[in-house]
Amino acid sequence: LLKQLADAMKPSWNENTPVMNRNRGYPGLNGNDLYNGKVNYFRDKMLPIVVHGGNTDPNASGAKAFDFTRSELKKGQDVEFLIDWPGDGSHWVTVVGYIDEGKDKKTLIVHDPDAGRGKHYWKLKDDGTFTTPKGTALWAVAESPIPEPSTVWLIAAGATVLCILRRRNW
Repeated sequence: LLKQLADAMKPSWNENTPVMNRNRGYPGLNGNDLYNGKVNYFRDKMLPIVVHGGNTDPNASGAKAFDFTRSELKKGQDVEFLIDWPGDGSHWVTVVGYIDEGKDKKTLIVHDPDAGRGKHYWKLKDDGTFTTPKGTALWAVAESPIPEPSTVWLIAAGATVLCILRRRNW
């Protein structure tokens, strides 16, 4: 499954691929490869999943990436986040939680395969710069299931019934 998803992202080796990535056996992703790869994979497999964010979504990029991530996690979505390391490329991680303690006191709780097992706490400011580890927020990608039409109709019917009952003060 992971190999198929990786193939959908179509990464390619070139002379600029860092040695660290070559040693992993996977060249890494460029630009919006993760977003486009997921869109292509879900479409090709006819899976009812929609992808949000990416580098073309201003609400998922830079300083707004934390708010996008928080919003998607609150909806129960799966979120991947891209950080830019100073002078050393960028890196994707899976976000599993967040802490928002106010101005310039944000934390993303991530699973980072390069940092070892378990949760890692990445602290960042409101402008999208990370203080621990050092880096800059680039963008986030999330995916969610598309509800089947019958589910949407059921929810709409339930909401209508609740509104009618509420108006009658039951």
